[in-house]
Order: sequence, then structure tokens, then C-alpha cells
Amino acid sequence: MKLYGIFLLAAAMVSAVSAEICMSAPDFPETQTPETQHPETQTEVPATDSPVKTQDGSTKQSFKANDADTSVLGADDATQQATQQEPISGAIQTLAGNVVSSYSYTGVNCGGPGSYDQVTNIGSCSKTTVKTTSPVSPLDTGVTLAFRGCMTIFNIAVFDGNKGSWSKVSSYEKGGAATNMVFLNNENVDYSGATSPEGFCKADGTGVANESTPFGGTLAEATNHGGTSILASQATGTEVHIMTEKRCGVDVECEGAYDKDGTAFQGWTGGKKIFLTKVSMGNCGAPNVPAIWMLPDQATHSGQYSCNCRGMGPAGGCGELDIAEVLEKDTSFISTHYYFYDGTYNPGNDQFGKRPVDGPTTYVTIIDEDYGVKVLEIGADDFDFSCGAISDDVVKQWEAAK
Repeated sequence: MKLYGIFLLAAAMVSAVSAEICMSAPDFPETQTPETQHPETQTEVPATDSPVKTQDGSTKQSFKANDADTSVLGADDATQQATQQEPISGAIQTLAGNVVSSYSYTGVNCGGPGSYDQVTNIGSCSKTTVKTTSPVSPLDTGVTLAFRGCMTIFNIAVFDGNKGSWSKVSSYEKGGAATNMVFLNNENVDYSGATSPEGFCKADGTGVANESTPFGGTLAEATNHGGTSILASQATGTEVHIMTEKRCGVDVECEGAYDKDGTAFQGWTGGKKIFLTKVSMGNCGAPNVPAIWMLPDQATHSGQYSCNCRGMGPAGGCGELDIAEVLEKDTSFISTHYYFYDGTYNPGNDQFGKRPVDGPTTYVTIIDEDYGVKVLEIGADDFDFSCGAISDDVVKQWEAAK
């Protein structure tokens, strides 16, 4: 992901799917979230509103920000923060759809055991070495998806495979409800550098909101490209990133340093997870480089491309997976690249697929410790985002796709 400023990252429509795509299935049994320890430094838990009902009938908590503080969880192994995630009931996706393009990161190209420098203090940018052990490290830690405009996001779904089946744990649809998903950006800038620029975004992805706000689904082009602003919405295109609703230091421990202002949330953990996004990337004003990419949540919790575990360029540290990024050298294509550890391996493809200008397409990102890492493009309506699970056979077909 190209860097465009000090704090910038690397720089309701429902799918009309025929009934045969999904087989009906019983609701998933409720699972219990294990108790977690709180940080040693105790802070007041931010006040929250009572839960409210979303359009799909699920319960969603309203989160608010309060005064900033920072905390850190040190670890010798980045895999320790995995937590149970509540499955979302629904039918089972049983068709793989039409694979338009695919790219695999396997063997040495998908990471594996290694080490990187984790931020332990944001203000001083202190770091400590963390060792990883998973075949898909460093992406087995909590991760976030980031999106940059100009882009329309129709659907997002996250599936967890760490308990033996691929069950949906988070979802979003444009103009509708988000379940176990919080939208944030990097415009809550503290120019002293003492705290993270991460904060709640407004409905259009810009600015700073006082509480978690429903996302409208549209990310605009840059409003002042070529100017001096360090804000993505002005310099490169509006950016948002997503997390689960698990609050760091309150509901679960999170790795690395993070602010205790109520805006630090955990990403999706574990060595088996799938992310699906249905998006369009129409042409827009300069720099005209929409993108989707994955980062460890601890990178966005600290300074992102200022003080963070990721670093810059091929030396990817705790990792960055560019899923579908438009490059300036040819804005008619999307690219995929993966950066991690010391940069010895940084595979990718500058022309992974055609840019979805005239309508949406669906991208599938697989993190599977039994396979590796894979990015695919399938037909826009080849996946039913209302499904609650993906069959093992579909996942195997995706992983085998050329």
C-alpha cells in the first residue's frame, strides 16, 4: 500500500441470489465468550448506551469515546489473543460461483513462524520483539480490513473457521445493519504523537464522530489532492477500517499499545478466517486509487504508518495484505501484494484483475493455516451474503482455483 502522508494507511442492496445457492440450515447453537483478563493499569470503563435493535433484528451496542489513555499487552507469541466469536445464523453457501481471477500466497510466500517489533508505547514509540508460530503468521493475529475511495461498499461478511466449520461472525450491508462490526478511520489526529489517530468515523467515512455511527456505504474521492493535508479524505480518498465490537481492555485483551478512549476494538483473530466484500470502484478524480487491504489491528491501534508494527515498503513487519488495490501506473487494473517480516519475500501481482468500474464485484480473502493465504474475485452475485456459513467443499474449491 503506497504511503500518502504521515498517518495515512499504506500511503440497502441485497444480493439477488437464487435459492439453490444456499441450503437451509438450523440456527447455530449459542456459544459462550470466555472471560478475559483486564490490563494491569485500570481505567474507567467508557459509558455506553443501552443496546438497540438493528434492521436484521440483532442487538447492537452503541459505543462512545472518552478521555484518551494508552495501554499495551505484551506477548511472546502473537497467537495468544484469539477469542471465541458468536456465529450469525443462516443458510449454508454451497456453490463456489464463477472464479474470475485468483492469487495464492503459499509456502514461504504466506509468512509462517517469524518475528516483528510490536509497539508497547505510542508516545515514545517503544517496541519489543514478538515471535509468531502459525503457518499463516503474522495474519493469524487480530486483523482489520481497510477501504479507500472512491468506492461503493455493498456488502461485507466475515467467517470464522477456527471451530471446525466456516460460520459467519460479522456482516454489513449498504443502507442496512452492521452486526459485530465497527467503522473507524484515522482522522482523530493527535499532533503531539502521544496517542493514536484512530477514532469513530461519520456516516460518509470522514471526520470524527463521538460514537459508533452507521456507515452509509460510499467512500468519496480526495477533496484536495496535491494539498498539504495529512487526512486521507482530502489527500488520497476517504478511508475507513473495520473491527469487531469487542473493546480492547474491556471485553478482550488486544495486542500492542492502544488508546483507552473507547475507540480501540479487536479485529478478527485466529488462523482460519474468510472475508468477503462486494464493492464497485468507479473512476474519480486524482489520485483515483481505491483499495482494499488487510492490516493487523495493532497497526491501526498505534500510529499506523507513523509508529506501528507494520513499517513501510517491502519490510512488512507484522504484515500487510493488499487485497484489491488500484495503482497509479495503470488505474484500469487492481493489484494484490503481501508484505511481512523483513521483506525477504514480498510476492504479488500488479494486474490481478480488472477494476470493477461499471458495477460491483465480489472479492474473497482466505486465511487458512491448513492452506495459506488466497485472494479471489468471483461474480458480483455469486455469493449470498445472507448465508450464515460456507461449506467446506466451497472453501476447497476456492483454494484449488487457478
